[in-house]
Amino acid sequence: MNLNCKYCKADIDTGIDESSIEGKLIQCSSCNKEWIYMAKSEYILDKLEELDLSWKKKENSLNEQLSNYNSKIEELEKDLKVKNKELSEQKTIEDRIILFEKRITSTEKINAEQAELESKIEKMKDELKETTDKILNKNKDFENKANYLEMKIKSSNIISNKNKTLKDDTININQFKQKENTEETNTKKVSFWRR
Repeated sequence: MNLNCKYCKADIDTGIDESSIEGKLIQCSSCNKEWIYMAKSEYILDKLEELDLSWKKKENSLNEQLSNYNSKIEELEKDLKVKNKELSEQKTIEDRIILFEKRITSTEKINAEQAELESKIEKMKDELKETTDKILNKNKDFENKANYLEMKIKSSNIISNKNKTLKDDTININQFKQKENTEETNTKKVSFWRR
């Protein structure tokens, strides 16, 4: 009967049948290791037990790994939950930053408008001062002209009063001539009678 070494798997020719070597110690001619030969059915049962033990170890290892994975998953879920909360808070912060940026932009526009308005106010003040100066100058001109006209009117009254005085003082030559003529006539008459 041919056997395979339990350790090195070398092919061993025993030269006897299986029932005669069952339960006996066999030594491999290749690796010199020894083992007790069992019938195929027993060998299979032993092998199954070994497999069962090995599988149980594997299952235990797998269960332990699964437990580790589950623990890791739980831990990661907690971390993820914390990170999602943080991300949500960041979204809130981002929204506030965007709102703040809009407020700053709006304030900058208001500042620019205020600067324009201040410039406009300064221009209007300058224009008002210039207009006020023009009005004052015009008023001075008007006052000077009014004074001049008043002076002219007064001087015209003086001339008019002088003319009036002159008229009063004027001797009517015609009247004077008539009187003279009358006196001459009278004189002549008198002189005529005197002769």
